[in-house]
Amino acid sequence: MKVDSLFRDISVVIPTFNRPKTLQSTIESYLSGNALPKQIIVVDQSQYPFDPYFISNWRGVEIKVIHQPIPSLTLARNIGARTSDCDVILFSDDDVLVNVDSISILTDVMDDKSYALVAGVDIDENGVWGSPQKRGMLKEAASMILGLKKPWRKDGYVIRSNMRGRYPVPVMQRVSTEWAMGYFFCVRRSLMERWNIWFDEGMDRYAYAEDLDFSIRYCLMAQQERLNCVLEPKIYVDHLASNEWRTPSEEAVRYFVRNRRRIAHKVYPNRWWYPITMNCFDTLFAIIKMPSDFEYSSYLLKSIYSKSGRISDKAN
Repeated sequence: MKVDSLFRDISVVIPTFNRPKTLQSTIESYLSGNALPKQIIVVDQSQYPFDPYFISNWRGVEIKVIHQPIPSLTLARNIGARTSDCDVILFSDDDVLVNVDSISILTDVMDDKSYALVAGVDIDENGVWGSPQKRGMLKEAASMILGLKKPWRKDGYVIRSNMRGRYPVPVMQRVSTEWAMGYFFCVRRSLMERWNIWFDEGMDRYAYAEDLDFSIRYCLMAQQERLNCVLEPKIYVDHLASNEWRTPSEEAVRYFVRNRRRIAHKVYPNRWWYPITMNCFDTLFAIIKMPSDFEYSSYLLKSIYSKSGRISDKAN
């Protein structure tokens, strides 16, 4: 995988939408490393197209900007993956900062062909780089009730029946995973092509749902072929969750509800009771959250129970 002592044979795919400042910081963060990606592909869906020429120091990295008018994260990631010149692809959000050795650690792991997926862990959950706050007993109980945690598992939690999940807090060492969060994870395009696993372009805009959908399917195939999918906390990842541009709150909640139900139907097409269960869980979550965030809770309840609150009936 090593092209020379500086460049690594990896493409970084970064979809972006109306975030020129955080995008510039993200790219410059990748360019500051002691190992550099061979290629950075920016799939720009912005109203005002991104101009890569304001980046002061490219350091010899090819930066390819693809403009596509449809604001769809899934479409953008598929375009970036298919355009990549490298087999190893890092999917990154446009508001991520990495350390100088993040790319070198990542590619050193992916040099081992037994690894199909490597995901970085945000410093808020990272026991190596961050100082994650301990979850209280009440939060632990709520996590189990809402399906965010399997207490009998030591390698992390993922509850696929209601399409929620969290990494274990804190992640102290490399652990196996069944999924990855989209702000920073690496896969092999050759496996995507062989397994015909791509991002679902029927899920628009909202990030979390399609990351879960893609990585669950990808990791499942990797498991069948006895390939490793891991979280690697030695990789420093600071996911800024930038406020430079955000999907309006009500719209984001509608996409959240719609896309999670779409995934549930895909993964469990014959389990008709899952949407009912998801409605119950989400209603309980809205009630618990209402004293601290009434606006979000009201949007969530509206999206669950009001037809006017839905984006499209075809995905519900």
